[in-house]
This record gives sequence, structure tokens and C-alpha cells, in this order.
Amino acid sequence: MLGGDVFAQDAWRQLEGRSVGIITNQSGVTSTGESIVDVALRNPAISVKALYAPEHGLRGDRPAGAYVPSYTDPRTGLPVYSLYGATRHPTAEMLAGVDVLLFDIQDVGSRAYTYISTMAYAMQGAAEHGKTFWVLDRPNPVGGVNVEGPVLDPASRRSSESIPSRCATA
Repeated sequence: MLGGDVFAQDAWRQLEGRSVGIITNQSGVTSTGESIVDVALRNPAISVKALYAPEHGLRGDRPAGAYVPSYTDPRTGLPVYSLYGATRHPTAEMLAGVDVLLFDIQDVGSRAYTYISTMAYAMQGAAEHGKTFWVLDRPNPVGGVNVEGPVLDPASRRSSESIPSRCATA
């Protein structure tokens, strides 16, 4: 099952009464194609406080590498904080009033792609500001069965690639 389906079906109960921020884009959907934002907003037991946009923006309408601004989403009325604009890390201001960050973005299955770095930076920001981080996981689109290619040389690893250990998956 997709993480969004697990969340919609039952996992949301663990967030009852908590304030949520959602890091997503147009790929953050359930198996029926419903946006994870709509799933969360429909649930009266969850308080969605903010949305966070990666490269290409919340709706996937920005070209590759283009600056993504922060704004108020006209559809939901929620603030949309850019994680591909002035900063790649969520700041204390962006996380104010949020207890839990949900991450629901379909990745391409490649370590070097920007969505995985968005997740790593958001995990670091959540850890730094004492927020819980949930990954609404989904299958690797490249198959996820065979592990191929060269292993990263530890000498080439950047310190920003470390991921805090306090995380949950759904």
C-alpha cells in the first residue's frame, strides 16, 4: 500500500489533535489519485497548518531549477513555504505552529535527485526544531528490487547527506 493510503485509512489516528505541515507536490496522491493535502484537510481530527513546496513547486508548475516562491495557496488558503527558494531547509518561522511534518513526494529512485535532498533537509530541520517527521512511503518507480551501480565513496559524502534518526514511516 502507498503511504498515503495507509495514512488515510488508519495512521492519521496517531496525529489526532496535532498540527501538521505537508511537504508535497502533484505526485503526493493516494492510489485513487486524491491529493494527500485533500485527504488531510477532509479529516476534522487533523489540523493542517502549512504546505511546503520542493523544486517545481506545490503543483509542479515551475521549470527545473527555477526559484520557487512562498505564497498563500488560493485553493486551501494555507501558507506554502518554499523549500526551493531562499532556503532549502525549513526555518523556525516556517515550522511555527506545526507539530508533525508529513513528506509525500514520489521520487525517481535516484540518490542524486532533488526530492531526496528536500526530504533530508526537511528531516534535519525537523530534528533541529523538535518536530516529528513522517514519510508517507511508496514503491521505488525503478523497481526497488535490484541494487546496481557504484557505491558512494565515503570521502565524497557531504555532511548534508546525514539524516536524523528520529523519523517515522507510514
